[in-house]
Formats: sequence, structure tokens, C-alpha cells
Amino acid sequence: MEQPEEEFQQYQESSDGEDLLEDSELLDAVLKETLNNSSHDALELIFDVARASRYENTTDIRAVEEVVREIVTRRLGMRKLSPRVIRVVAQTLIDEPEVAVKLERLWQEGRSRG
Repeated sequence: MEQPEEEFQQYQESSDGEDLLEDSELLDAVLKETLNNSSHDALELIFDVARASRYENTTDIRAVEEVVREIVTRRLGMRKLSPRVIRVVAQTLIDEPEVAVKLERLWQEGRSRG
């Protein structure tokens, strides 16, 4: 199975992220990382972002954007995505009730550990 870094290497060259809005692979990868309870690294990433964030909860889309940005950078090995792409992915995550609830639970757990 390909590593996320290899799987998404093709997107590293994209500076504006136009092609990513059409491609569900990035969203699927971020969603998988956000919900992956079996991955200690994925959980720690969310906890780290929550502890360092100035946002109290994930009802503020900027908190979710922080998570997406870190997943894209640290877990998927991508260097840069436009703020618009980060916003679209973050909005999609919080529009899914199951994902939003789970992310908020992980966020609060991370903040309580801080």
C-alpha cells in the first residue's frame, strides 16, 4: 500500500490547488486521518493542534482549518495548499455530523491534556 506522502506527491507542485477541488482523494485522505482511531500519530496530531490552538472548540472553522493544514503538511507530506482549498476541506469535514462530533471530541480531549 502506498504511503500518504507518495500517494499525494503529485499535488505538491500545485500552488493554487485548483485541481484539488475537483479531486476527492485529498478530502478522503484528510477524512481518513481525522477519523483514524487506530493511528497513534493521527490522534497525537489532532491533540497537538488542539493544545496549541487559540480556539476553544471546532465550531470555529479556523480551528478545523488548523487541523486540515497540519494533516496536509505532516501526515500527507504536502508543502502548500491554497487557503481556499484548506477552507473547502475543513467545511466539508464540519458539514458531516459524525465527523464534526468526533473531531470535537478529539479536540476537547487534546485541550484537556494541555
